[in-house]
Parts: sequence; structure tokens; C-alpha cells
Amino acid sequence: MSVTTKTLFLTIDDGPSVHMTEKVDYLSERGIPAILFCIGRQLKKRPEAALHAIQKGFVIGNHSTTHPHFSDASLDECCREITEADRLIDALYKTAGKERPAKWFRFPYGDKGDGKYGMVFDTARQPDLHRKQYLQSFLRELGYCQPAFEGVTHEFYRHAGLLDDVDWHWTFDFMEYATFQRRSIFRPRSLFGMRTLSHVLRRIEDTCPSEARGKLPRQPRWLGDRISDEIVLLHDHEQTTSMFPRIIDRLIEKAVRFGTPLYLAGRTEERLLQNP
Repeated sequence: MSVTTKTLFLTIDDGPSVHMTEKVDYLSERGIPAILFCIGRQLKKRPEAALHAIQKGFVIGNHSTTHPHFSDASLDECCREITEADRLIDALYKTAGKERPAKWFRFPYGDKGDGKYGMVFDTARQPDLHRKQYLQSFLRELGYCQPAFEGVTHEFYRHAGLLDDVDWHWTFDFMEYATFQRRSIFRPRSLFGMRTLSHVLRRIEDTCPSEARGKLPRQPRWLGDRISDEIVLLHDHEQTTSMFPRIIDRLIEKAVRFGTPLYLAGRTEERLLQNP
């Protein structure tokens, strides 16, 4: 990879929404692969959307069954959250007549069940290592893995040990979900100051964006850093569907290529799609 081209691994959480099919088609028409980390209860509601995505070549990842904070659940409950969604995904691939290409998991809210509630970059808060190691081992026993993202070279990401875990985290969060999620009825201000699409697009251009998962040093990183690959996070929310094509189009304008890490899992050939 040259210093002027980086690979983006696009991940989309929380589906299937009522609009997932049109998002999948939008990406497919542009040759952009994505990993769709889906919630089990949403898969029960809209299995046809997941089947359509599978037929289009997208990978369905496990994002738990009900999207809880794993730090608030017992270990038994955490395991059920993982296995119930796992069985649903297996059944969908069987219905689609396709082999499940890889088992990938992402914790809701990035909360690894270790008592840090997803604050992965907060060094002041120590994790419950017993809970974390238990869940990591459980995922591994079920056949889950994280590809070896050798191109992800951000020091802040590696220092947090995120490449050593079985589950997927992300290097860049678009935070588009914050445009409609309010703190409370008493504090109606948008989360993180993200109020409109313009704020999201501005974040894409920011070379030192803020991070909701803990304080990071002010240094060039994420989409402003042309050296490291990126694992980028969007959400399949009905409220932000109108933003989706604008965000994707802005990424297409950049000197990036979109990739899928299936080859890293040893299941198929590398598939990198260069932007037109």
C-alpha cells in the first residue's frame, strides 16, 4: 500500500433496519464491500434483508442478540447473547445456500464486558481481566476471529491492544448516530455536538477528531493519516438513512480503496476494490 492510498474496511452496525436493502444495493452498485454486524432480534424481524445482503456477497457479522451493555450482564447472559445470534446467522446462510465465510463479532457499544463500558482508550479505568478473558475465550471456542489487520498501524489503536482481541473494534467512528440521540429530555443537546450531516462530513475531514471512547493525544490520525488502514464504523439506523449516500460518496472522493478481509481469515482470495 502506498502512502497516498489506504484501505478502508467498512463496517455497519445495528441492522437490519427497514432500509438495509437499499443501503446494500447502493454499496453493491459502487463495488464497495462491507461487514454488516447485525443484531439477532433485528434478524428475526427482517431475515429477507440479511438474505439479500448475503446473496450480494456481503458478510453478516454477530452484534449480539439484543444489543445490551455486556458489562451489565452476567457471563451466562453474555454467552447467550452471542450464541443465539450465532445460530440465527448460521440459519440464514443455510437458507441462502451459502457457506458462512467467516465468524466475526463486535460488542455493542464497543463494551467488551470488562467493566469499562466501551471506554477502550481510557487508561485510568482498569478492566476486569477475568471477565474479558472469559468472553474472548468463549468467542474463540465458537470459531470467531479477528483478521490480522497488519495495515492498521495507528499507535493509539495498537497500544489499547485492540488488534489482539477476537472481537472487532474500529479506528474511526462517523458518529452519525449522535445526530438523533439526545442526552435526555432535560438536556436535549445532541451528543458530542453532532447535530447535522454537515457535522458528520466535517468530522470526515478532521485530521484530529475527538473520540468518545477515551481521551487520545492530539495528533494526526484516522482519516487524516494516509499511512494506516482504517476500520470505519457506520450504523444501519432508520433515522440516518438519508445521510448514508452522502457519507459514502464523500469517502469515494478520497484516495482510498475499500477492502474486505476475508482473505485474512484464510477462506477466500483477497478482494480489494479500487475506487473509479
